[in-house]
Amino acid sequence: MSELWRGLRLSVRSLRRTPAFSVIAILTLALGIGGTTAMFSIVNGVLLQPLSYRDPGQLVVIRESIKELAHLYPALPANALHLEAWRDRCAAIQGAAIMRGTTLNLTGNGEPLQLTVLSVSPSILQVLGVQPALGRGFLPEEENKGRNRVVVLTDSFWRRIGADPALVGRTLTLDGLPHTVVGVLPASFRFPTAAKWGPLEGLPPGLDLLRPESLNRADISPMAEFNYAAFARLKPGASIHQAVDQINAVQAQIVHDSGEKLTLSALVDPLQEIVVGESRRGLLLLLGAVGAVLLIVCVNLANLMLVRGAGRGREVAIRLAMGADRAGLVRMALRESLLLAIPGGLLGLGLAWGAVRLLVSRSALELPRIDEISVDWRTALFAIAVSLVTAAAFGMLPAWRLGSVDPQESLKAGSHTTTESRASARVRSLLVGTQAALGATLLVFAGLLSTSLLHLLNVDKGFRTERVLASEVVLPTSRYEGQPDRTRFYDKLLAQVHALPGVESAALVSHMPLRGQVWINPLSIEGDTRPMLQRPMANIRFISPGYFQTMRMQLLNGRDFAEADRERKVIILSEAAAKLLWPGLNPLGRTLRFGGPDSPVAEVVGVVKDNRSVELDQGPVLMAYLPHWQQSRTRAVLMIRTAADPLQMAGVIRRAVHEADAEVPVAQLLTMDTVVDQAVARRRFQAALALGFAVFALLLAGLGVYGVVSYWVARRRTELGIRAALGAQRAELFRLVLGRGLAPVCAGLAVGLVIALLGGRIVESLLFEVKATDPWVYGLVAAALGGLCTLACGIPAMRAAGTQAVQVLRDE
Repeated sequence: MSELWRGLRLSVRSLRRTPAFSVIAILTLALGIGGTTAMFSIVNGVLLQPLSYRDPGQLVVIRESIKELAHLYPALPANALHLEAWRDRCAAIQGAAIMRGTTLNLTGNGEPLQLTVLSVSPSILQVLGVQPALGRGFLPEEENKGRNRVVVLTDSFWRRIGADPALVGRTLTLDGLPHTVVGVLPASFRFPTAAKWGPLEGLPPGLDLLRPESLNRADISPMAEFNYAAFARLKPGASIHQAVDQINAVQAQIVHDSGEKLTLSALVDPLQEIVVGESRRGLLLLLGAVGAVLLIVCVNLANLMLVRGAGRGREVAIRLAMGADRAGLVRMALRESLLLAIPGGLLGLGLAWGAVRLLVSRSALELPRIDEISVDWRTALFAIAVSLVTAAAFGMLPAWRLGSVDPQESLKAGSHTTTESRASARVRSLLVGTQAALGATLLVFAGLLSTSLLHLLNVDKGFRTERVLASEVVLPTSRYEGQPDRTRFYDKLLAQVHALPGVESAALVSHMPLRGQVWINPLSIEGDTRPMLQRPMANIRFISPGYFQTMRMQLLNGRDFAEADRERKVIILSEAAAKLLWPGLNPLGRTLRFGGPDSPVAEVVGVVKDNRSVELDQGPVLMAYLPHWQQSRTRAVLMIRTAADPLQMAGVIRRAVHEADAEVPVAQLLTMDTVVDQAVARRRFQAALALGFAVFALLLAGLGVYGVVSYWVARRRTELGIRAALGAQRAELFRLVLGRGLAPVCAGLAVGLVIALLGGRIVESLLFEVKATDPWVYGLVAAALGGLCTLACGIPAMRAAGTQAVQVLRDE
């Protein structure tokens, strides 16, 4: 132990003699380890940690698929009747539940609030294996209409309204009806509402309460009404393959009983896979990117340690001549690496903690389980392990070089050595080339993601978002049961909003733009004898007159809805829908049905240009627009185009809604620019992190090249002086140094571009309208890395070109 402590003190003194090197090494390590640890925290919280339910591996999501529709909709939400059949007739399933997202208005406690609600099967908590922290869960009989006015609160909402334990048993007025609070969920409970998951998609952030779903089974068609997210708990020992086989046997019986001519099957996936969704590939790619940055850090530090070790050749030779053993010198070098890695790791852990805190506070970021991400003991152990591995990685090569020093050669040569051994030169060239290759690969991937994001932001949406404000309006069903009541409210609201100063136009739409697909119905024209599910499927939107003007959507043919249409059945189609139904013909005045054979016949009065109002990163889908009074619903989105900053209108718009009905809450007012930002949040996050890692890697590569070339110039100063004395021109010396420095860079750059080409498939699914082989990206990367490394080589090359032969020979 005394020898160990003595060795540590010697290593500390040695590092203190080179403070600049020590500080640079520690800061570089901190950035590398901090970035790696932060990304591991994200990957651990989102991908690796099991869901916080009892035996989460037994929980699966069940979706349905109709073969005849798979080319348009590969996966459908579940039919509630089908889930009951699976639960009762599949031996592999021990419990199942359905859920769908909705919103309810809370009144009676000051200003009305709009709450995010999940309507669920009463067995939901038993299936998840969750016990309420207060009160109880739902009873089986509470799914019956009239007995379903009970709610279970989330811990966050319970605290938001006072955190009073006596609240259990009291009533809350939701949509004008009293609901009894029967329980409060534990603070650790997390529900997967952030997933891109059918009926849960597009919900406001956060979850306020659960309530039982009351099913009217007589109104549910066995081959329609795919409206629910469904999940189940498998029995211990049962596999997903067993569940799929059993469910598909039930599906075949359902189709047979319905008399339909189609193929119905089930898709069963682990719940965690569905929750993680599209984030997995992007997060793993970013973890790989930050790992590559850490490797570049190790290579850079190994280079610095080699340069520093080469300057200690005489010291090492004297130690060996005085009896020091080579193993002791190797241990000395490794101790110094460890002494650098420990503070670098601690500082990196602090940086990771701050980065994760900043990330979690970004509530607009679209990451599943984002509130479960934290720097915990697992992350701390990971940081310690990374620090130790990093110390070994960048310390091993310099340690081996010190242990192989020839003392006689070092003492004999002294300061007169004019050249460097070929082995040393090859090692340093290999390290420089490795840095260049890794940096080029990261830059290509970051360039592809950034280019993809720019294309997505500049894609032709088919509508304009500037100065447009959007707010969801939800009417209490107890007071607006009939369609005439809802229509009168919306007409009154639109009249008041239109009268506000600063409002250019306003309209209603049944679903927020860029928030996914809802209400998909077949379009049928006269003479179409195909099965219903093989006919064109369109997204139905109910709008008020002026919606196209508000959103600046282009009417290609015909007209907008008018007041005179209130007594008629009219419809406006998207350009693609009209061409598909009547190719080469004028659709105006023609009729169609939107839905089954019993649906009303509507006359086409207009055609609007295709737009991306469903998903920004997907092509336009078939759209059909109907007047809002034709089927006024309790939920609509108010769209307002203003003359100035729309957020300055928020207060007067809230007052206008409350003047129309004081018990109708105004949800968060969002500008459409914010909605677009939310739609690209995941891609922006991936591109920003990848670009940050790539720029950091680029700077490290430039510094590494500069350090190695500067060291080469310093070591060969005598040789350069002799060349100058023998008649070498300044330009020749400059080209010599520049060529020696850029040779490994060019080789590494070529290798890095080839690796990026071969690995393009990894990022292909993350790109939008950009090919993984985009020549512009590869050209820019080659220019950026080549230009920086040329600058890094050029500075010492200029210094070498200015070598004065007389001065060098006098010094020697």
